[in-house]
Amino acid sequence: MTYRAWSEKWESVRPGWRALSKWNDRAEAKMRFRGVQPFSLGGYAFDHAAVGEVPDARGGRQPVEVLLWQLTQKGRGADAGGEVKSAGVTLTFPYPLPLLGVYPDNPLWPPRVRDFSSSAGFQLFEGDAGAAAGPRFAGTTVVAADAPTVAALVTPEVLGLPQLSGRHWRLDGRTAVAWSKGHQSPETLAEAVTDLCALVAGVPQELLDTAAESARAGGGGGAGEAP
Repeated sequence: MTYRAWSEKWESVRPGWRALSKWNDRAEAKMRFRGVQPFSLGGYAFDHAAVGEVPDARGGRQPVEVLLWQLTQKGRGADAGGEVKSAGVTLTFPYPLPLLGVYPDNPLWPPRVRDFSSSAGFQLFEGDAGAAAGPRFAGTTVVAADAPTVAALVTPEVLGLPQLSGRHWRLDGRTAVAWSKGHQSPETLAEAVTDLCALVAGVPQELLDTAAESARAGGGGGAGEAP
């Protein structure tokens, strides 16, 4: 497929969504996430990106902001050409989310507490997902703020969502991000948006209340939000 044909796919992912066709716009979108995985291996701008909105699956009046992206970076563990290619989605919700990260075994993106800007004041839990969700998920590392978050969200039903299974993903402040190695079509990434929204729709209200209290106490707004 030619570059032009691939670019056109990003123009028509969903009605009302739009591609960021200008380099400066793609660079500005990436700068919101500087320093955190998977954006910390370099690169000035997304190769391709599209933005839009979806309704809040929890029934809230404010929409959820959507960013689909494709990225090429340099870094350790890169392919033979010295490049790390990735693709993913970033959603910004109108309320704080419980702190949680899921990391399949991959040396490119190991678990890192510093990726969680809302972790101030937390002693983060880190463990193997297999202990909570069963042997199918052994080898996947989970980082979370507390045991109730693990109990509610590190389950076979959540980890087995079609477009989250095998991906790295993180909830932090008002931001949810999911990504994996390699470039993928924007249509596939849009399906990951659906799965992330389904995940958040199933978060127990008491965990959202705790996240909101932590945010009010100065826990941070989440990677990707303006300071």
